[in-house]
Amino acid sequence: MSAQRCLSIFLDELLIADGCLRPPSVGEVIELPLALRNNAITDFPATDHHGRLEPDPDVRVGIDGPEWTGLLTGDGWSARWSGPRPMIGDVTVSGVLTCFHGDGSGRVRGRITRMHMVRQSMLGVPGAPPFPVRWGLDGRPYLAEETNSAPRHFDRSVIHDRQPELGETTTIGIGLILDLDLDVAPPPDRPPFVPGDISAHGSTLWQVDCALPIVRADDAEYLLPGLIGVDRSVFATASGCWVTGSDGLFRCAPGQSPVRVNDRAVGAAATLGELILTITTDGRWRIHSQDSSELRIPAPPGHCYNVAGRNDHWIAVVNDVASSEFKLVRIDLDANVTVGPVHHGVPGSWPALGGDPLNVRIDNQVHRIRGDLTLDPATRLRGRFIHGETRQVPDFTLDHLMWTVDCQTSRDELVLIHPETHELVRRIPLHGSAPRAAITDDGTIHLLDKDLRSVPPAA
Repeated sequence: MSAQRCLSIFLDELLIADGCLRPPSVGEVIELPLALRNNAITDFPATDHHGRLEPDPDVRVGIDGPEWTGLLTGDGWSARWSGPRPMIGDVTVSGVLTCFHGDGSGRVRGRITRMHMVRQSMLGVPGAPPFPVRWGLDGRPYLAEETNSAPRHFDRSVIHDRQPELGETTTIGIGLILDLDLDVAPPPDRPPFVPGDISAHGSTLWQVDCALPIVRADDAEYLLPGLIGVDRSVFATASGCWVTGSDGLFRCAPGQSPVRVNDRAVGAAATLGELILTITTDGRWRIHSQDSSELRIPAPPGHCYNVAGRNDHWIAVVNDVASSEFKLVRIDLDANVTVGPVHHGVPGSWPALGGDPLNVRIDNQVHRIRGDLTLDPATRLRGRFIHGETRQVPDFTLDHLMWTVDCQTSRDELVLIHPETHELVRRIPLHGSAPRAAITDDGTIHLLDKDLRSVPPAA
């Protein structure tokens, strides 16, 4: 086997920790997004990679000058590339092949032949109020022990659960180095429809494909006038559904052709009855109705992490991306905006909205939201909150949590939590990563994890 058919890749732990990727093991075949970065991520050295570079038509200009980007295609792999010098055609580029969030257009598929943990030393250093001491990097990441299987959750709780003492040291896992053999059998043909998100209203379950502009409901199929290769979300309403993605906002209704309402990339969205509030990635806030009318909202400063609709208004979580502080923003049906006071979050954790009445969750702490957008004291959940899109059920709230079995073992489950007491009501084991859930009016839970399956109501 030629050397060109083997690759070593740095895999960021976040893709495993947030459920986007099942923990890999030696011997299994894996397919990953790929990028080529000029700077070494670890003490694993940069190497030369030969391929054909197709440059992007645009150039980015930053504080360090212009930066060119493109797709580098090698023997059995392709990777996103960026660099301070323009290149085109057959080239040899030095760098480290990586797999992070956002490394979407490059791809590699191969069998894992070897795997090492990558660790980072951390040091307690002077901070700023309200955290006078914080964790800082202590040296460069380094190649650590060899392992046959990756952990489901890398041990990073020490830097999230408490403040360090000045000068205190610890070590955390930040990723893996995977050695891949690219000489594997090609993948089977893709099915004509692979669900990527689901949403329900009444007895109707809406599905959208994970990459194709196709929506299904009951026995009907709808073709969106959108791009191929876009990850989309679907939001069911009584009269149809909304679909959002990086290629815009779409409206689908039974018996009608889908319509593109807006072509701006949507970063966050939530429905309220037939209306949908969208926050685009370029910072535009809009309320859209099914007749294609819209209300413009004066955008509050900061980045919107998520938004939820309840009763006669929406609540959004907005913060400065460089800070753990956040604010709650209320938007009413007339596009009036109320910005609440500053709240202190937890570094490295994104505040999440859920429940009814609405609350804010940071890791395993839950704060009820008051009418003036201040927060009640925290209630601590058993288990650490990972991710989840809250779906309403009579008397209960459906969330995705990690349930800690004991201090050494953890597993992912979908759980029903009582909205008032926050006690566990029901738990359902998950078969895959990044689950999506929806509930039809007969109480059936439709769960999209490894495949789409239905879980009947509890007896």
